[in-house]
Amino acid sequence: MILDNGVIPPENLPGTLGTGSRNPGAILAEIRGMAGSLSLGLAPAALEASIQYANERTRFGRPIGTFQAVAHKIAETATETDNGQRTDSRRHHTMSGYRFRGRTFDQFEPDEVIVTAARTVTEADVVNFAGLSGDYNPLHTDEEFGKTTPFGGRIAHGMLGLAIATGLANQLGVFEGTTLALMQQTVKYTGAIRFGDTIHLELKVAEKKETSKPDRGVITFDADVLNQRGEAVIKSQWVLMIKRGA
Repeated sequence: MILDNGVIPPENLPGTLGTGSRNPGAILAEIRGMAGSLSLGLAPAALEASIQYANERTRFGRPIGTFQAVAHKIAETATETDNGQRTDSRRHHTMSGYRFRGRTFDQFEPDEVIVTAARTVTEADVVNFAGLSGDYNPLHTDEEFGKTTPFGGRIAHGMLGLAIATGLANQLGVFEGTTLALMQQTVKYTGAIRFGDTIHLELKVAEKKETSKPDRGVITFDADVLNQRGEAVIKSQWVLMIKRGA
C-alpha cells in the first residue's frame, strides 16, 4: 500500500514541526536504557526455557544437555545474562544517587546473630557456576552419573553454596561499602545442596579485634549455611576487616 500526500496532524507529531529525524532520535535515546533493562529482565526466563529444552530433547538416547558442548553454551549464556544484569543494576544505582548502607566496626555487637533471606538453588545456578568456574565435574552436570553416587543424583558445587552465601550476606546491606578485606575463610562442607534446596546464611559475631590503625577493625563471624530443613550444609568462619566510624 502506498499513500501519497498524507498529512499527520500536528498533535500526533513526535516533537516540533520541522525538526525532522532529530525528534525520533531523541526519543530513542531516552528509552534505550529502559529497553535494555526490559531485555535483561526477560533473559532469565529464556535461559530457564533453554535448560528445560536441553533436558527434555534427547539424542543418541540421552538428553542433549548432558553433552559438554551444549552444557558449555548454556553456561556461557547464563554468565553473560548474569553479567548484564549486574551492569544494569550498577547503572541504576549511579543514576539514582545510591549510597552504601554498610555498618561500621563499632556497630556490630558481640554474639549478635544476623540471618539472611533465603534463596532456592536452581539447575540454572549450577550450570552458570560450571561455566564460570570451568568445573564440569559429572557429579554436578551428569544426572545419570549422579544416580550412581550416594547422593542419588546431581548436587550443587560446594563452592557455589559458599558463593551464594556471600551474596546473601552482601544483600543484607550491613557489609556494603564498609568491608575493606576478607582476610580469612575456613570452610567445612557438612551436607549436600540438592537442586531445589532453599538455603540461607546465619552469621554470628564471634570476635572483635581493634587494630593498630584507628580507622579499621577485624571481626570474626561464624557463618553457617542451612537448608529448608534447618540442616547445616556449610559451616565456616569469615574474618573481615571493617571500617570504623569517623
